[in-house]
Amino acid sequence: MALSGDESIKSDIESYIKGELRSIGDVVMSDSNADWQILVFGIENSTQEHRNTKKYVNIGMVILRPYRSNDLKGLLNKTDLLLNERQEKLIDWMTKNLYFFEEYRLFVGEISELKTLYEKVVAYFDAKCLELQRKAYAEERNKQEKGDQD
Repeated sequence: MALSGDESIKSDIESYIKGELRSIGDVVMSDSNADWQILVFGIENSTQEHRNTKKYVNIGMVILRPYRSNDLKGLLNKTDLLLNERQEKLIDWMTKNLYFFEEYRLFVGEISELKTLYEKVVAYFDAKCLELQRKAYAEERNKQEKGDQD
């Protein structure tokens, strides 16, 4: 997870997001070999209505998925093309910083609702990305179990 934003709310961003992610039972936060990369930024702003100043926060979230070189190697190995060690290393090097863009969302709310906004950010990530991944893993597991029974 990468964070940026106004210094006045940056520590809250990190605290709330990490806490919400930890509350999801099957999420492990990792700096290496992660299934997802989440970029979060927060910008504080305000509006003046008569004598009242309202403070708002804009929360942007970009979700990226790392490209796995093994996916490409697997596809190539299914063809008649066999990769040598040098070609595999080249593929690893070319794809190590390559990501698929999955999603972008902007959340806006009053500064007093910051924790609620981050709950929404993480709930959206859970529903949009993690739930699909869980279903794909379950389907793959079911296929393997059926194959083992045959």
